[in-house]
Amino acid sequence: MLDKSLPFFDFIMKRPVGSPIPDYPLLNGFHVVNFQPGDELDWAKIETAVGEFTDEDLALKYFTDKFLSVLTETEKRTIFLENSDRQKVATATAWWDFKDNTKVPKLHWVAVLPEFQGLGLSKSLLTIITKRMVELDKDQDFYLHTQTWSSRAVKVYEKFGYYITDEKNIASCKNEHYLDALSVLTKLSK
Repeated sequence: MLDKSLPFFDFIMKRPVGSPIPDYPLLNGFHVVNFQPGDELDWAKIETAVGEFTDEDLALKYFTDKFLSVLTETEKRTIFLENSDRQKVATATAWWDFKDNTKVPKLHWVAVLPEFQGLGLSKSLLTIITKRMVELDKDQDFYLHTQTWSSRAVKVYEKFGYYITDEKNIASCKNEHYLDALSVLTKLSK
């Protein structure tokens, strides 16, 4: 869940080429599935449940506009974790953005349903999606766009080699407030 009690600053994190990928195996009873048409409803449900959207219709519109126009890429790049009841409980996407007109890999829309948080699923999800990013985009610098409200997720990203960078205009973020974000997150860790 987002911690909206914190001041909001968005920022960019970078995972340098060659960073090790920690191996967090999935818990028994969970498995990985690739996106298939119709799964956009589950994606909208998950992303709304964690507070990224105010309602599922807005999330669904975002997904439809951003991802369904490139369905073959979405099918390769968006994954879900399912439980033994085949309920989709988490998602992540190995997407891309641009830096100086060059395509760069971007970790995108990582989320775990609130009732499944605290089980280590996000770490397993990141192991799987990072390996997928290396497979699809080769091992190069990876980026992600996040915010101080996702402070718990930032700690997990750091386990995968991501750090707050001062680079600008990557992953749809101007990154003008990275120092403010760093200050907020540093205070939390004390």
